Amino acid sequence: MQNLCSGRSGIIFNAGVEQSQHQTKLLLSQGIKAVHIDSDTPSRERRKIFDDLEKGEIQCISSVGCLTEGFDVKSISFIILARATRSRAFYIQMVGRGLRAFPGKKDCLVLDFGNNVNRIGEVTDSFKIPLFPPKNLSVQSKICPRCSHEMPEFFNICPKCFYRFNDSHSSRDFDGNDERDADFINRKFGELIRDKEYVRYIRKLRRTRFDKFFNDKNYRIKEIDPDGIWETVDAKHKDKDFKDAWFEGALFQAECSLGQEQIFLRYIYDIKSKTNKPPNWIERQL
Repeated sequence: MQNLCSGRSGIIFNAGVEQSQHQTKLLLSQGIKAVHIDSDTPSRERRKIFDDLEKGEIQCISSVGCLTEGFDVKSISFIILARATRSRAFYIQMVGRGLRAFPGKKDCLVLDFGNNVNRIGEVTDSFKIPLFPPKNLSVQSKICPRCSHEMPEFFNICPKCFYRFNDSHSSRDFDGNDERDADFINRKFGELIRDKEYVRYIRKLRRTRFDKFFNDKNYRIKEIDPDGIWETVDAKHKDKDFKDAWFEGALFQAECSLGQEQIFLRYIYDIKSKTNKPPNWIERQL
């Protein structure tokens, strides 16, 4: 990048958040104005970063799959692929961010450190699209913008971090103040409207423990075990009513698909294997 990208602005696509953050620090240490973004970067901050890139106030954005769709800074003229992919669609999306026409822009430099060009072909190649799929058709894949996990195109939720595609909220962002959660509580538990903040608090505890299982490699069982919620609530809200039914829809917004059910099973089986739960505990959790 130091040798070839002088006078250009561009994007670096990485394989993970830690890689992108570390790489950004290295670039900054060499005097290159770089900014890291990922799926947790607030939309307002993200828009400011895009504007700074377009104005030339920064030279590049280091990203983890967040700039493949909906990103439109036509002036960028270099793309760095610091990751590998088997997905032709994802590969074309990444390189395509630098192929927009712009006054004074003559070309786009692609630095491919993932051997993607050799694996998939030049992005400008013509790919034959038959009327009938070939017998050896492989399933198209896509990349999770949060954790960069690669999965089949038809997945609606990432099996690694349960990011929700085609949804402005993921399970991590779906906190107890979300309007949809409030609406669900009002419809499902109308008689508890005076205690809806209390119900939201309990549901948020449920989501937090579930989320920690997937996002914290050093978790302790008591931090993810849903049975610990009773103790937490009792310590903060003594003598208050508590109903198991309030957990309904807390994790998947009352729309649990087969894929989401498999994710949930991973969670409860892991807890069951490390604790002395009663025989019917799994059925009760389901």
